[in-house]
Amino acid sequence: MKGATKTNQHRKVRRKPSPNRRTCTIPEAGEVLGLSRESAYKAAKAEPPEIYTVQIGRRKLVPVAWLNKKLLEV
Repeated sequence: MKGATKTNQHRKVRRKPSPNRRTCTIPEAGEVLGLSRESAYKAAKAEPPEIYTVQIGRRKLVPVAWLNKKLLEV
């Protein structure tokens, strides 16, 4: 198609977190905890937060050490 513009298509790229990573995204943490993406973000925004996050620039990340500790509590 001549003259057609390319649209941004959202692609879901799922990859397993590397064992060497020290942080993971909120959806990755939610998946480990058995939460949906939406529930994970709500838990991170709750007051007090149910999922601990650190802010690096504009990104909010979950420390893997905190996630492992939380899993051992259950």
